[in-house]
Amino acid sequence: MNLSIKKISISAVLLGVLVFTLYFFASWKISHLKNLEQFTQWLNDKDNECLMERNIAGVKVNVKYYPPLYSALNDMNIQYSNQDKKHEIDSVLNVRNNIMTFLFSIGPDKNIPSERQVSSIMSEGVSGYSSFVERVMSTNFMMDQNISLYVDGVKYSPLLCVVENVYELSDTRNFVVIFGSEGKNINEGKEYIFEYNDLYFGMGKVQFVFSNKALDAARKIKVINS
Repeated sequence: MNLSIKKISISAVLLGVLVFTLYFFASWKISHLKNLEQFTQWLNDKDNECLMERNIAGVKVNVKYYPPLYSALNDMNIQYSNQDKKHEIDSVLNVRNNIMTFLFSIGPDKNIPSERQVSSIMSEGVSGYSSFVERVMSTNFMMDQNISLYVDGVKYSPLLCVVENVYELSDTRNFVVIFGSEGKNINEGKEYIFEYNDLYFGMGKVQFVFSNKALDAARKIKVINS
């Protein structure tokens, strides 16, 4: 009887070890990706809550969080495990670890009939050359005035807001938006609300809520060689 109990106990321990090992391996695999392409796919997976999307009256608005390592690798277009560049990347990360980067996208909602879609942000409501020039100036140099980030209720304005050049190949415009605060790491908040105050499509204020749990999971991702 005692021998049977011992066998059951040993089996239970082995099963526990096996379950723990599988869980550890699964967790490691999720947080260690092979390349930047996999990292992009992970961020684009809505289940990971780093990409938020709103569809309002023919307009599609997206906000995607860029964790520090992803931002660095994306800008430098190299692997983190590249030993020749690792020191350079680490230097960039020392800066990026204290700021927050988002990709803000706005354009027509292509998932609805074309007659219900808005036009490009560059042409919606534009009625002449002077109006077009004003739109170019406002979207290229003053978009930061329409965007805010609330960290646990405290409002932050962008340190930088840069439009990506798409050479008129797309009706959607992408803006890289960076937030930070001198002497304070804004990555330590619990709730983040990205707010866009729309002046072009009549949407008013549009908010996107991110949790620190989701963003922290993104910050823990590592990229390794395949």
